[in-house]
Amino acid sequence: MAGSVKANRTAGARRYAVAGGILVVLGIGHAALIPVVAWPSVSGWVRDGLWSVVPFLDGAAPSAEVGTFWSGPGGFAVPLVLLGGLIWHLGRLGVRVPAVVGWVLIGWGLVAGVLLGPSPFFVIAVAGSLLVWRVRPGR
Repeated sequence: MAGSVKANRTAGARRYAVAGGILVVLGIGHAALIPVVAWPSVSGWVRDGLWSVVPFLDGAAPSAEVGTFWSGPGGFAVPLVLLGGLIWHLGRLGVRVPAVVGWVLIGWGLVAGVLLGPSPFFVIAVAGSLLVWRVRPGR
């Protein structure tokens, strides 16, 4: 009995490490690619200051700088890295992540992946499925 519990904990830790690693890599990759892909917008932040580039007034015309901000530092990259690190850490401790986290990641990854077409969003669904997949004793 104790051996199967330890085997399940080890298998769960591996799944959580992979799921957390996927989220961390996606978050870091997203944050690292924004300056490369949208350098003119990022340089606009440096030139004009972030407060003047990202307007907070109603009715302000959206600009490339605003889009870059919300797809970069204001977007999901940092929370994705934090969530991935938390999942990885909980897996190492043998603490189970609530299944709802996995289901939300699956839904988000599938819906966003379908709306955007071929994109890394589908990999988020893979990470979510690793969280909801249960390892049964004797398998």
